[in-house]
Amino acid sequence: YRSWKIGANLKLEGVKKGISDICLPFPGPFISYGNMPHGAYIEMKSETGAVTPEQKEFLEFVKAQGYETFVAFHYDTALDFIEEYCGITLRGRERKPRKI
Repeated sequence: YRSWKIGANLKLEGVKKGISDICLPFPGPFISYGNMPHGAYIEMKSETGAVTPEQKEFLEFVKAQGYETFVAFHYDTALDFIEEYCGITLRGRERKPRKI
């Protein structure tokens, strides 16, 4: 949830409705879901949050363009996805076995 004032400021800054929160703008060589994705978009949600129709439309659009998409309902799952996608271990986190 954002206040009307924050929403108005974001709109003035050019933020568009539905665009994902995080973009990884490079191919992910460590995920194999068929073809290698061009990049990835991560939508962050609270544990009780829901994807809006605009966000769903954006995620479907970029998926059709060859990007990987992920909705994270907790920052740990977002970090897990980033580590797996990039093939890295972030400082202070234990390396988990890859799922591929």
